[in-house]
Amino acid sequence: EWSAGVTDIWSLYFSVDRATMESLASDTGNIRWYEPGEGPSTSLGTTSSPVILIFEECTRINGQKRIIGVVFIDDSSGCDLNGWAMDIKGSLGVNGDVTKLNSNTDLEAYYIEEAEKLCDSVSIINNGEVIAEGSTKELMKSEGKEGLTIHLSKSSSKVKKALKNFTYTIEDTRIHFTLNDPEKALPEIIKKIVDSGSHIASIETSKSSLEDVFLSLTGKGINE
Repeated sequence: EWSAGVTDIWSLYFSVDRATMESLASDTGNIRWYEPGEGPSTSLGTTSSPVILIFEECTRINGQKRIIGVVFIDDSSGCDLNGWAMDIKGSLGVNGDVTKLNSNTDLEAYYIEEAEKLCDSVSIINNGEVIAEGSTKELMKSEGKEGLTIHLSKSSSKVKKALKNFTYTIEDTRIHFTLNDPEKALPEIIKKIVDSGSHIASIETSKSSLEDVFLSLTGKGINE
């Protein structure tokens, strides 16, 4: 995710301010703060002990470092110039205006929107097996499906049973469907949700996304 020069996305990632985060950082701990020109010399983080790496600005990083956790670049200046070599399993945030990172970076994203925005090519893995790969545009075009997102006024366990014949993911009050024709399916979906006793807060439709591709290919959400 990046801010495109409009807003500061720091607060979307962290609940503490910059000064507090920098005071918590150390050279050997799980929180590292890198000034311009600095960067990790080795791979960092594990699935049970992820790291937070804060870069004051884009820094050239040589050697394919594996980072498990959050990588946050607080200033996008130089991101189009400085080369990267990093394998990130987690989340990558870039504060500022950048359309493409000049890097050799593998991003295994917890948030599929990040992969869609930042990656030139994507591999979709299900149960340890690569089931599709290609550019983001190619994958989204090949599926040819659209997304339908419905937000409920509150979460309900009954709605899952009501929607058992549809392919969807549900996170709290958000339900996302992948459909060939959202407009055609919408009346039936609304009726089933209302009949289950749930109340709809909002409805959105969208073009095919990587979330829709993953859902269509696997029948489940990326975090399930």
